[in-house]
This record gives sequence, C-alpha cells and structure tokens, in this order.
Amino acid sequence: MRNPYTSSIKLAVIFLVFGITWIFASDIISRQLTRNDLELYSMIQHSKGVLFMILAAILIYFGSRRIFTDIEFARDKWLQQRLEEEKEKQNQEMAKAILQAQEAERKKLGEELHDNINQLLGVVKLYVQHAQVNKGMQQELLEKCSEYIKQVIEEIRQLSRSLLPPALHENGLLRSIDQLVAAIAVVNTLHIDLKNDGIKESDLPEQVQLMLYRIIQEQLNNILKHAEADQVKIQLEQKNKTVHLSITDNGKGFDPDTVISGMGLMNIRSRLEQVHGTMLLHAAPDNGCTLAVSFHL
Repeated sequence: MRNPYTSSIKLAVIFLVFGITWIFASDIISRQLTRNDLELYSMIQHSKGVLFMILAAILIYFGSRRIFTDIEFARDKWLQQRLEEEKEKQNQEMAKAILQAQEAERKKLGEELHDNINQLLGVVKLYVQHAQVNKGMQQELLEKCSEYIKQVIEEIRQLSRSLLPPALHENGLLRSIDQLVAAIAVVNTLHIDLKNDGIKESDLPEQVQLMLYRIIQEQLNNILKHAEADQVKIQLEQKNKTVHLSITDNGKGFDPDTVISGMGLMNIRSRLEQVHGTMLLHAAPDNGCTLAVSFHL
C-alpha cells in the first residue's frame, strides 16, 4: 500500500530544492546584469518574490493532488479490506449456523429413532423370543409382532417425510406449496393466501424450486412458532429472469435487530447465497412482518 506520508516528504524536499535553486539562480542572474541594466535589475528584484510564489503555488497544487490521490487510494484499499473481512465473517457465521442446524437435525433424528422406532422394535424382539419358547402362543405373538412392525413402518414413513424434500419432479413447486398450505390448515386456523404472478415452473431448475419451497416452509414455521398471526400472504412473481418472493403476516411483529441472526433466517440467507440472491426483512412490534427475497435465474 502506498503511504501518503512518503508523498508529503517528497513534496517538502522538492519544495526545499526548488527554493534554494531559485535563490541562487536569481542571484547569479542579477550579478550578470551590467550597470546599464539597472531598470531590468530593479524589475527582477521586485518580481522575484511574485514569480517565486506563483511557481511555488503551482508546485504545491500538483504535489497536493498526488498526496490526496494517495490518501484516497489508501482509504479505498482499507475499505475494500474491511468489506472482505466482513464478508468472510458472514460466511463463517453462515457455515456455523448450517452446522448447528445439521447437528440439531441429527439430534432430532436420534431422539425419534430412540424414543419411537427403537422402542417398538424392542417389543417386537421380545415377542419373537417368547414365540420361540411358547409354541401355543406363537400365532397370537406373531400377530402382535405384525401390528408393531406396521407401526414401525408408519413411524419411518413420517420421519422420512420430515427429512426428505418433496417430490418436486412429480408435483411441481406450486402444487407442493398448495399441499404444504393444506397440511397446515388441518392443524391450524392460519389463513394462507398464495398468489402466483408469472411464475413458470418450466423456467425454474429443480434446485431453484426446492430452494423456494424450503424458504416458504422455513418462514411459515417461524410464523407458526412466534408470530401469533391469523393471516399470511405469499406472493411469487417472475419478471423476465428475476424471481421475487414475499411472505407477509399480520402477527405481533418484532424488532428485526434482535432476531436477524436467528437460525431460521440464517438458513434462508444461506440458501440465497447459493444463487447470489438478496433478502430483506421488514418488521416492527405490533405491525407484522414481511420477508422479501429476490434473485436472478
């Protein structure tokens, strides 16, 4: 990085050399003049100071421009470094949030396996062992084993639904969102209004459709947990190659500064990073919340 103080020292040295050269040069010229050139000599003596100031001003002007250029360069370099450091910090926070989410998901999966499936399989194992030594009860015990195995299959099916992405290649984005809204309506009185303005599923890669679905799912989960809302409006819009998604609720709202780094929002921001998208959050206490995201295809 160029140091502006170095330019200042250079300017001072040049100015000093110029001043000394001017003094000696003007004295030499004055001594070379003959006595018949008294008028010219007098004019030089009177104008010497003025010329010196003019030339010095010109020198200072161009020198100061160089100094200011160096200062601006140093400032821009510093700002660029700060921006890179902030971006790196944000990336680290996102990576940390993703790892935490993955760990939480693994913990949840482990608890489900232990508390439900493992217990059911333990009962099945116990019945099989009894059936081996109690020939007269084999039929009854095997029927009970069959019932418990059916429960295990259902538990695994429900667990798979919660972990695996929806079959977007079969249902498409809009139908999958409709199914999500319908599933919420079964257990909650939340009214969800979905509006599609120009979205063409054929224009959206499957990964983009999955990302939009997950963002909607994540935000609806946030609303159900925290917002105390009874109305939600989801609007999908596509203009040329730009996709916009907004999710607005009429809940109790919040101060965005207090939750902007929450796990759900960090997950949404992380998903948008993959497509260089943007996320805006508009919220205030007692005034609901609007999540707006956009990205280019």
